[in-house]
Amino acid sequence: MKNEFGIDQRGVNFGDNMRRRRKEMGFNSKDFASFVKVSIAYVGLIERGERTPSFDTMLRICDFLNEDVNTMLSPDKTSSFQSTPTGRKKFASKLEQKQEAISSIVKSLDEQEVNYILKNLKNYTHLTQALKGEEVTEQD
Repeated sequence: MKNEFGIDQRGVNFGDNMRRRRKEMGFNSKDFASFVKVSIAYVGLIERGERTPSFDTMLRICDFLNEDVNTMLSPDKTSSFQSTPTGRKKFASKLEQKQEAISSIVKSLDEQEVNYILKNLKNYTHLTQALKGEEVTEQD
């Protein structure tokens, strides 16, 4: 459905919801683009409603954001992450899986690279604990 300016409103909704959800999760455009395998410029185009991603890209984005496509295409929808304890736990589980995958790669890196990644893993661990409603613990 196109609005009066000839823009597909579903694309605008998707972009608005993508931006909102990305920010809820605490990701900047650069990191988000890297995780979903698109350019930073393309993230901006989607978020402004100037481009609608392909279905495959849309699925990657929705998977990363832990949202279904219908929610992302709908106006004024509250994310499942934000609205339910189950959604938060599901998202926390996905974060743990990503953390484990990253941890396995760390073994092949030099000390400086390892230290950088460990700092970020600590941040993910804190986020995961908070999403599960657990007390956030400090790690060395």
